[in-house]
Amino acid sequence: METFKYVLDTLAVVGTWGAVVVALKLSRTAAKKAASDAEARAGLVAAHHLDHVRNIWLLARKLAALLPPNREMWSTRADLLSPIVDIERTSLTVMNLDVIAQLMPLPNHCASRLSRSIGELSTLVENIDAMHDVWPSMNPAFRASWIDRWAAQADLIALNLKTVIDECANAANTHAPSITAAELGLE
Repeated sequence: METFKYVLDTLAVVGTWGAVVVALKLSRTAAKKAASDAEARAGLVAAHHLDHVRNIWLLARKLAALLPPNREMWSTRADLLSPIVDIERTSLTVMNLDVIAQLMPLPNHCASRLSRSIGELSTLVENIDAMHDVWPSMNPAFRASWIDRWAAQADLIALNLKTVIDECANAANTHAPSITAAELGLE
């Protein structure tokens, strides 16, 4: 009788361990699927908003390329002509925190780098816009130094954005076939 009880206790322990192993395996499989689905969704969100990211990158490139050659002309002008068009402002507005949060599962901290670059570019655009009122009261040398500073900032932001665009495009190409945008409510 003692042996029978020992066998039953052993079988109960083995069964409990087996149940724990199966539960852990199922949990790990579900977690991998959820992570894969989140990355696929982020890839689709990246694909959906890639044009806006490209517009933002083009704005940074435009500022970096446009400001230095026009430094002399702009530093002597009484008014500041803003080279930022409406579509670029719209792209900066569209890429808000909700979109960035949806991009978080992308690898290599793509979303945080995109958020930082967009924030830096938004601040740069706001600085250029804010200088419009005080521009006439500045001397030409001071204006030229501001233009050089803006161009350097825009060049660095454009470099960061190019890397992020490549990663977003890669994520979009990798994951776009697995789930449709309509299934995610993006269309």
